[in-house]
Amino acid sequence: MDRLGEQIKGLRRERNLTLRDLSRQTGLSISFLSQVERGHSSLSISSLHTIAESLGVHLSAFFPPPVPANYVTRRRQRRPLRLEGSPIAYASLSGEFPSRTFEPLLVTLPPKHPAVEPFAHPGEEFGYVLKGTLTMRIDDREYVLGPGDSIHFSSRIRHTWENKGRDPVVAVWVVTPRIF
Repeated sequence: MDRLGEQIKGLRRERNLTLRDLSRQTGLSISFLSQVERGHSSLSISSLHTIAESLGVHLSAFFPPPVPANYVTRRRQRRPLRLEGSPIAYASLSGEFPSRTFEPLLVTLPPKHPAVEPFAHPGEEFGYVLKGTLTMRIDDREYVLGPGDSIHFSSRIRHTWENKGRDPVVAVWVVTPRIF
């Protein structure tokens, strides 16, 4: 079982929650949550954020502590972030300071990456596609975005993304509230 799934299962049990309880709180299916806990399915950052909120912990509890305060992030200093078992690569584009309110990320979705289960969470999201073709589903409506296209929506609406193409999708993604 992967470390992330073990952490989620441990926190859920500490709070005397069943998978059904967590499913009701997050809007994620029981079977999906079970697969995550057993290390058989990966999570998006937004889904992990929703789970963290339901378990009463900050998302940072699942990641090592951030580096000391800095306003500039040089290309060579980008912190790579990857959820265990997930092929999606994230790199923080953010400076580090206490009053940050949003999270800018460089996201790379591998070719033929299938859609994950739709999810919703507090905040907003903004995406700008640099390379590839990204398919977004927001509230059962599909949007196909190519290089130079952007999207901005309330994260409270159920949404998911996928890369149907043969090339990676690279996008700048900005989310609120701050994740890391």
